[in-house]
Amino acid sequence: MELFIITGTSRGIGLAFAERALRQKDTVVFGIARTNSSINPNFNFLKTDLVAEQQVNEIRFPIDEGFTKIVLVNNAGMLGDVKHLGEMENQSIAKTIAVNLTAPTLLLNRFLHFYASSKAQKIVINISSGAGRRAIPSWSVYCATKAALDMVSETAQQEQIEKGTNTRIFSVAPGVVDTAMQEEIRSVEQANFSQVNRFHELKKKGELASTEKVAENLFQLATHPEKFSEVILDIRTF
Repeated sequence: MELFIITGTSRGIGLAFAERALRQKDTVVFGIARTNSSINPNFNFLKTDLVAEQQVNEIRFPIDEGFTKIVLVNNAGMLGDVKHLGEMENQSIAKTIAVNLTAPTLLLNRFLHFYASSKAQKIVINISSGAGRRAIPSWSVYCATKAALDMVSETAQQEQIEKGTNTRIFSVAPGVVDTAMQEEIRSVEQANFSQVNRFHELKKKGELASTEKVAENLFQLATHPEKFSEVILDIRTF
């Protein structure tokens, strides 16, 4: 039996990944989100607003009852205000940091502690972004949180190597995916986001990856982590 714990399962990559995992036998998925979009009997929904630190701290992971593999997928994320610094709302900055960095770091910390004595193969997949690896005007907080998530992932993996565990931690940029976030980006006025036309062109030319394709690639990473030696990955190179 394999266990998948996935954030942001109400839509997009998170929902597609949950559905892909549940297509294999002997799999249980715990989905963490504000709303539930799955009716699979092996799907367990944990209603949580990742903006609220108290709610994140109240999440209880399933007890290991002999799982062969336990996978944490920190998928949930938000773009936040698409504006220059100095024009953003402080509340938006705080919420973006909470969802993109604080919540996944808290969950990673809890995961590593809770399953420390488990004999199961343990895998963590943090969904990062190419935006965390280059500066994009008007995306400062989004870029910063994704860059920080990369570093948290790399550091945590080094710590697990020092401990001699069988835990693998990855930080994966999924590419430009056809999700609600892309719709949000395209709705921004050029006065606030100088690169918005590029995203209109990507949609127009059909160059956005499907959530199903991204989910399949992520599932293959979870299935064969030994094929990947690096922590920081880009799904477009799989």
